Amino acid sequence: MMKVVLRIFSCCTPTSPARKHQHLHSLRQSETVGDAQQTPNLPSALVSPSTVRRRPSSPASHSGPTHPPLPLRNKSLSDPTELTSEAGAPSTSYSNEPFAKTEVPASTLPALPTLSHLVQRQIIEHLPHRYRHQPGYELSLVCKRWRDILRTDTYDLSVTPEGLLLLERYPNVRHLQLRGWLSDEQLAQLPRDLTSLDLSACDGFSIKGLTCLLELPLQKLDLCGDRAASESGPPSCLDPFGRKGTGWGRMLAQHPTLTELSLRACEIGDDDAMALAGNPRLRALDLGHNQVSLEGVRELAANRTLQKLGLAANRVDAQGVELLAANATLTALDLGSNHVDRPGVKALMSNTTLVTLCLPDNGLDDWSASRLAQMETLLHLDVSHNQLSDTAAFYFAQNLSISELDLSGNTGIRWKGITLLCKKIRLYMLSLGELDIGDEEAKSLATCETLRDLRLMRTNITTSGLAALIKSPSIETLDLSDNTGLRGKDAEVLAQSPTLNRLILKNCWIGPSVPTLAKSHTLRHLDVRGCFLDQRASVALTQSGIPSILRSPSGL
Repeated sequence: MMKVVLRIFSCCTPTSPARKHQHLHSLRQSETVGDAQQTPNLPSALVSPSTVRRRPSSPASHSGPTHPPLPLRNKSLSDPTELTSEAGAPSTSYSNEPFAKTEVPASTLPALPTLSHLVQRQIIEHLPHRYRHQPGYELSLVCKRWRDILRTDTYDLSVTPEGLLLLERYPNVRHLQLRGWLSDEQLAQLPRDLTSLDLSACDGFSIKGLTCLLELPLQKLDLCGDRAASESGPPSCLDPFGRKGTGWGRMLAQHPTLTELSLRACEIGDDDAMALAGNPRLRALDLGHNQVSLEGVRELAANRTLQKLGLAANRVDAQGVELLAANATLTALDLGSNHVDRPGVKALMSNTTLVTLCLPDNGLDDWSASRLAQMETLLHLDVSHNQLSDTAAFYFAQNLSISELDLSGNTGIRWKGITLLCKKIRLYMLSLGELDIGDEEAKSLATCETLRDLRLMRTNITTSGLAALIKSPSIETLDLSDNTGLRGKDAEVLAQSPTLNRLILKNCWIGPSVPTLAKSHTLRHLDVRGCFLDQRASVALTQSGIPSILRSPSGL
C-alpha cells in the first residue's frame, strides 16, 4: 500500500530526483517511528469530534513534509452511535489502517508521467467506497484535485449549525445530521436537495422554522423530541403555547415526499396522530413516548400504507391493540410500555403479516408467551421486562421462525429455560440482560451454533463463563455493558476469541486492561465508554488496528 501512495505522489506532483528522494525518505522515516499521522484540521463548526480518526504525534522527530488538512466523510447515519450529540456525550475515536511496510529503495522507483484527470478519478473510484475517506489511505493528501474529488464523493455528513455555510464544499451531501442549538433562520439555510435529515440532537427551532422542510425533497426525517426542543430555552424558540411538539404532526402530514418520520417524545396527541394517519406516502412512523390514545390509534390502524409503526409508551389499551392487529399491511409494531394484556395478545395472534413485534414492559406472563409463540410469521420478538419464567422459554423454543429474541429483565428465566432455547431454537440474536448468567448458562449459550449476537448486560458474568463463551464458533457480537465485576483477566480472555468482531464493554471497570484488547486480531468495533481509561490504555487504543472505537471524553 505504501508503494501505491508514493507512486501517486509522483504521478500528480512531479518533482526533481533529489527532492523526490528526500520526500520518500521522510515518508519512510515517519512510518518507521510510529506511522504518525497529521490530525485533520477541518473547521470545528463543520465536523464533530467523532467524524475523524486521530493518532497522537510520535515523540520522535519528524522531518517529513507538512501535508494539507485531510477532510473525511463521516460514516453513514444508520449507526447513530458513531456521532457525538451533546457536550459531554461519549466521543468516537478511530484508529488507522497501517500502511504495509516496504523495503524498496527510493532510487529503484521509476519516475512516472503525469496522469490525466480522467485516470486520476478512475484510480479513486477503483478503491472500495468505504476506504476512500479512511486514514491510512491518504488520497486527499495527494493534491487539491483529489481532495475535491473526495468532497464530491461525500454523501453523509454530521455538522453543527454554524457549519451549514461550509456545506457548499460538499455538493453531493444527501444525508445530514445536525447537532446543537438550531435557530429557525439556520434551518432555512439547509441544502435544497437533502433526502435524509436528522435533527434529534438539535434544539431551539420552532414549528414556524420547520415549515421550510416542506420545500425539501426529504424522504426520511428524525425529530426525536428527547432533544428536539429545549424546555429550558427561550419561549420564542417554542410554539406559542410553550409545548415543544404541538402541531408538528399536522404540519408534517402535508409533506409531499416523506416516507419515514420519527416524532418520539414530541408531545404528539390524537389530533396530530390522525393527521399523520391521513398521509398516504408514509411507510414508517415512530410516535413513541407521546400521548396517543384510542382515538388516534383508530385512525392509524385504518391506514393501509404504513408498514412500520411505533407507539411505545402511549395510551394504547386492549381495544387499540385489537384495531392494530386487524391491520394487514403492518410488518413491524412497537407497543412497549402500554396496556397489552391477555385480550390484546390474543388479538395479535390473528395477525399474519407482522415480522417484528415489540412488547416490553407490558406485564406479560407465561400464558401470553404461549400465545405469542404460535405466531409463525415473527422473526424479531422483544418481550423484555415482563413476568416470564422458564415455562415461557419452553414455549418460545417451539417456534422455529424467531431469529431475534429479547428476554432481558425477565428474572424468572434461569438455566433450564436458557438451555431449552439453545437446543431447540435457531437464534441469530439473543438478549439476556439483567439475568443471572452463571457458568452453566454460559456453557449452554456457547453450544448454540447459529447464535451471532449475544447481549449480556448487567449479568455479573464470571471469568469461567466468559472462557466458555469465547469457545463458541459463531458468536461475533458480544455486549457485556454494565458488568462492573469484569477485571483485567477477563479482558485477556476476551482478546483470545477467534470470532468476535464487535465487543461492547460500556461502564465496565477494565480501563487498565484495555491494551490487552487492542492486541485482538478479529475486533472491528470496540465500545469502552465509561471504562475509566488511563493514558497508557488510551494510547494503546489509538495505535491499535481496530477501525471503530467508541470511548468517553477524557478517558472516562
